[in-house]
This record gives sequence, structure tokens and C-alpha cells, in this order.
Amino acid sequence: MCSIVEKSTRLTQTIWTELAPKIKYVLTDCDGVIWHSKERVPGASIVLEKLRDRGIQLGFVTNNSGTSRAELLEKFSALKIKANPEEIFCVNNLTAKYLVGKGVTGKLYMIGHKALYDELQAVGLSCNEPGPDPVDDYYQSWSGLHLEETVQAVVVGFDNHFSLAKVCRAASYLEDPKCLFVATDADSRIAAPKCPHLVLPCTGSIIAAVQAPTGRTPELIGKPSTLLADMIRTVYPGLSGQNTLVIGDNLETDIEFGRRSGFTTLLVETGVHKRHHVRRSEAPSFYTPSIADLAEFMR
Repeated sequence: MCSIVEKSTRLTQTIWTELAPKIKYVLTDCDGVIWHSKERVPGASIVLEKLRDRGIQLGFVTNNSGTSRAELLEKFSALKIKANPEEIFCVNNLTAKYLVGKGVTGKLYMIGHKALYDELQAVGLSCNEPGPDPVDDYYQSWSGLHLEETVQAVVVGFDNHFSLAKVCRAASYLEDPKCLFVATDADSRIAAPKCPHLVLPCTGSIIAAVQAPTGRTPELIGKPSTLLADMIRTVYPGLSGQNTLVIGDNLETDIEFGRRSGFTTLLVETGVHKRHHVRRSEAPSFYTPSIADLAEFMR
């Protein structure tokens, strides 16, 4: 196993002093970077304010498909962290915009949270309501499933009420090659710092269940998709590999998104992954224990 130094570089004052003048945009994850559940990561808000004071544009980019942009704004306010609506890039909101951009006007089938449902409804898209499927998980019951005649897209996000009956519906609709298959995110697990012995599966597990019987791969909206970078550029057209820093706690989503998009990346160790998880192929540009470390560099 190669050493950490070979795989990635720890961010230092010297490196930051050289890097900082080039940075015009900082795209940061939320969960595991600036907060844990209902608690701020110590020092995170100070860093964000210091970045603003230096004229750096901020983007809060989250794969959390269990929340809407409006709910995120409320959370920022509750945690006393400044954020403007246009700075928040939430996969549910972006998924709804993507579908509208693809010309979808008809019925959708959704596996997802109420937050995704709300965002779809907000742009005039029609879909099933969130919650448990009315049909149980016995094969004998599925033969009587009522399917909509025309479904233009199957949309998958995180779903607390996920079931095989929902897979049955989704797979049946996806038999039509004209039916779009779209996923908000493909996160494999949720950060659980207070329960380190538990692996909490996320949307990626649901996508895998739908892929298995269909053989289809969804259009991914959230990180690490480069489609996300294109959508962010509609707000920040100046975004480029030379002037953008991506901060995240997840190598598979945050850091991989930055790497694929050509941005500088910074892994913080307050969430899903730590430096010992880094493999050469997915190495961030830099790592540091916490986003709060940047405050020291910006004194």
C-alpha cells in the first residue's frame, strides 16, 4: 500500500497562500463538511464568512435527496449560516429542472422522498405521491398492479418507504425504451459519525435494485456527474478548472465530481471518508482534517 504522501497532499499554510489567489469559486458539500445533522461543524461558518470577505463565490452542492432547496434554506437560517437561494444546488431541485429541460410534460413514476415530490410539483410535473406502495411485497399481489398507460420518466431518489413492489413498477415502466431513467444521486452510504458501527445505505442501493431487472443505467444529476457542473455554470458561468475549489467529505461523490470536472479538490475528514480511504485513482488534490483549518490559513 502506497503512503499517504504519494496519494494526496496535506493542505498547509504555504500551499494555501499559493492557491488562494487563483480561487474565485468554492463549491462545498453540506452534510459532513459544514454540519452534522442539526449541529454545525465547529469553525465552518467562520471559514465561509472569510471566503465571502475575499470576494469568493460560494456554492452549496448537496446530494441529499431527502430535502428541498426551501428546506435547506431554513436549515442554513436555523444554524445561522448565511446562504442565498441561488447559491444552493440541491439535487431534487436540479432533477426537476433537468426533466423540464428534456421536454417532459407527462406522468412520472417516482421512487423518492416528499422533498423530491415537492420539487417536481413546483415545476408542474405530475407523479405518484411519496410513501409506502399500496401493494405489499408478496409476488402474488403484484399480478394485480395497476400501471399508468404512459409514463415518460422514472425518477429515483432516496426513499424511506422503498420496497420491491416499487422496483416492480419502475422496472415495468422502464421496459419502454422511450421512458427516461433519472436518478438524483448515487450515494452509497450516509455519514453517521454518532453511529460508526453502522453502515447506512443510501440512494445508490435503490438505483442498483432498479438496474438489476432492467439493465438500464440512469442519467445521474448529482455528484459525481459532470452534468451537475454544467447546471452550476448556468448560475456561475465563469466556473473553470483554474479557479474552482471543491470541498467534500466523500471520495466517491464530492471528490470524484471535482476530479471529473477538472477542479481542485479538498477532502475534509469530518464525514464519510478519511485519508486512509484514499486510493491513488481517486486522490483529492489536498486533504485536511476539517474545513475549519482554512480559518487559520486566512488569518
